[in-house]
Amino acid sequence: MFRLFKYTLCAGIATIILAGCGDSLTPQEKLNAAVDAAQNNRWDEVNEICGSLLEQQPACVDAITLKAVALARLNRYPEAVSEIRRAVELDPASFPAQYMAGWLAAKESGREAQAMDRLTVALRLQPTDPNTLMMLAALGGKLNDDTTSLYLDMLPPADKTRPEALNLRGVYFALRNSNDIALRAFLDAYQTAPKSPDAALNLARFYDYYMGDRSNAIAKYQEFIALAGDSPKYASAKTLAEGRINTLRR
Repeated sequence: MFRLFKYTLCAGIATIILAGCGDSLTPQEKLNAAVDAAQNNRWDEVNEICGSLLEQQPACVDAITLKAVALARLNRYPEAVSEIRRAVELDPASFPAQYMAGWLAAKESGREAQAMDRLTVALRLQPTDPNTLMMLAALGGKLNDDTTSLYLDMLPPADKTRPEALNLRGVYFALRNSNDIALRAFLDAYQTAPKSPDAALNLARFYDYYMGDRSNAIAKYQEFIALAGDSPKYASAKTLAEGRINTLRR
């Protein structure tokens, strides 16, 4: 995301601003400091620096967008949405603003269509951006939209072999009963990232629900559980996987 903000980074400026000595700094220097803090995941600093900058330049779209990113990272989503709406209104041609508006909409259940609208605008502004294409493909998959395949085909060659892209392709073709193509995509994703819990889980589910292959499904569910370990991210999926193993063994 932050490669989109094309500014020279100035280490140390953030400290000056947060110490209350930033009034003599230019808006550009403050923006540089905010980007530097963002690249180091110091989101409270990003929020404060952007706030200081916006006191000088209330209509600075880059600062508003970066502030929205910081608020989202701090789990302050309603505030982030409010900020990014303002950024889009001020500059509809801002790719970072449109992308972030789509990203935030995608985080809310039931707003997939709105997210696709924002990201479609972002794609028109930067037609080859792989992150936008991946998000559009993922949203299309949720909506069972035929555009999923189109967006995956538009990815640059190097990005087409990313495990996330391969898994999305597998889901797309599985939903269309093209099991041979789907299996190849899921296997490619698994072979590309053999230590990925997601790749193992997707393959397990495909064997389970689409192929009726109990043996391989159990093996991949077990592999997923081992790879997931104690990660809270996979807690609910592990419970479901354990339940499926017990059911398939009956």
